[in-house]
Amino acid sequence: MLLCQVCSYWRQVALSVAVLWSSFDFVLTYETKWSHVALLQRWLTRSRTHPISFSLIPTRRAAALRKALFANVQRWRHIQFRLDAELGQDFLKIDAEQAHLLERVSMTIDPRNWEDERLPSILASFPCLHHLQWTGKYIPATFVNTLWPRLSHIKLVACVISTSDFLALLSHCPTVEHIEAHRPLKSLGSPPAGPSITVPNLQSLAFWADDPGEILDNLTLPCLRSLTTQPPRDPKALQRLDYRSSCKLEAFEMTDYGLTDDDALLYLRLPCMQSLRSLKLGSGAVTDRLVELLTWNPSSHADRVCALPRLTHLTLNMWKTTDGKVGEMISSRWHHDDHYSDHPVSLMDLDLDYEPDDYLIEDRLISKGVEHHALDFTRFEQLAAHGLEITWHCSCFTSWDYIRT
Repeated sequence: MLLCQVCSYWRQVALSVAVLWSSFDFVLTYETKWSHVALLQRWLTRSRTHPISFSLIPTRRAAALRKALFANVQRWRHIQFRLDAELGQDFLKIDAEQAHLLERVSMTIDPRNWEDERLPSILASFPCLHHLQWTGKYIPATFVNTLWPRLSHIKLVACVISTSDFLALLSHCPTVEHIEAHRPLKSLGSPPAGPSITVPNLQSLAFWADDPGEILDNLTLPCLRSLTTQPPRDPKALQRLDYRSSCKLEAFEMTDYGLTDDDALLYLRLPCMQSLRSLKLGSGAVTDRLVELLTWNPSSHADRVCALPRLTHLTLNMWKTTDGKVGEMISSRWHHDDHYSDHPVSLMDLDLDYEPDDYLIEDRLISKGVEHHALDFTRFEQLAAHGLEITWHCSCFTSWDYIRT
């Protein structure tokens, strides 16, 4: 709409390009006014027959607004709804074949006095729905047992869901490629009976749980490329997933403070990790032992094998390392030309976050705070000057002397 306010020429340009009006985000906090309905009608007119994207939450006196939007259901592409009983009943009346352009839905519901258990089957019937985000504590019981034959992306935000329900959901999503659960999954309590669930197309899995091992031990994921989670209670759960799946991870993130260097070393030596391009690890794991594993030193490797030879992006929450070790590791894995055929792939981007040195330890060579790593920082400056994208900072200082981007 800003173009309409520049001058009459740009106003005519904006009005003549219908695609500019295909998305409309409006938030009504208390009640709908007739001016809101008029504005919506103007938007629908100016967007002509183009697919439309919008967000709608229930407000008082919104009947005319709902009527205008639902009269154009055949144009819906991306929608965001918060459904109460009144708006929910309207949604349940949608003919799925009419919503033939609908690709993406973000849903929150108020479960009061309406047939919300029917909602999952309605959503699953939309012929082109591939992306679904569900936000809020409440999910209908029918959600996890509904067959979702076309979903490729699922995102659960603040949803109260158990590990068993999460596994059931995955078993009903044969085409899912990416799934995220942003609230800890409640524990099973006892192992589920039956074989592991194979999710053949899943490429990206990000979840938090009371015990992530309960998820990992019950899945087979042959196409998994990205994994984000917490440390499982049994560190070998990830090893068992690797054995069953034979997957090739490209991104791995585990930033929980409970991650130890013993567990991190176990994970990074797994076959599935040797294809990693991006690695993000939490502070408890980043010690001299882990840094030494990542350091490329052909003289100490008779077989000239380097851990994680394809790694290009590295993010570390630093814990306790000897000054100079991290700089040495980065230097060993970075080169700005292609003349090193026996080298691992060169690092491209690094982000190092140093923890505050908030307690005394006996060996001051192994310290936490950024102020104890002068050798590392000198090396970082040199590498940055030669073109390496590297950032380092410390949460204990606000001075720019300790922050370098």
